[in-house]
Amino acid sequence: LSNIYGPYQKPKPGFGVIAHWAHRVCKQEPLEMMGNSGRDYLNIADLVNIMLKIMNSSQPCYDESTVNVGSGSTV
Repeated sequence: LSNIYGPYQKPKPGFGVIAHWAHRVCKQEPLEMMGNSGRDYLNIADLVNIMLKIMNSSQPCYDESTVNVGSGSTV
């Protein structure tokens, strides 16, 4: 999983850029951005919802499958 964000996320190395940006904004510090490519950020609540739907699905199509989960929007 990558680019997941949500409440109580701490700005620790390797734990997502959204928390780092929010921390810097609150401290009125500039944001640091590397490169110019967009990312698909996903809220933890949306991730949990889709995981529950997959786990509770009776459809065999999810058995031993790789499922990509994202918001579908590049930011």
